[in-house]
Amino acid sequence: MTVSIDEKENWIQLPNSLLPPVKNKKPGNKYDLYNLEITDKEISGKFKINVVNKPSMTIDSKSSIDIDTIDDINKAISLAD
Repeated sequence: MTVSIDEKENWIQLPNSLLPPVKNKKPGNKYDLYNLEITDKEISGKFKINVVNKPSMTIDSKSSIDIDTIDDINKAISLAD
């Protein structure tokens, strides 16, 4: 997973293994981040995979990245751990 945040564009790139079977096809699996909030402690935002799946992500400066999304993606993340 890759996250890019800069003045021109904000996006998250996910591997195929973390995406549901039905998704908006994006070049390189890069999805635009919106509702982006940046504080000293964390960066949070949302992205749209398809009409039903609009996960949120949080990057905590002291721990890790957390993505709240559908059960299938959560299972894939658990398997990757």
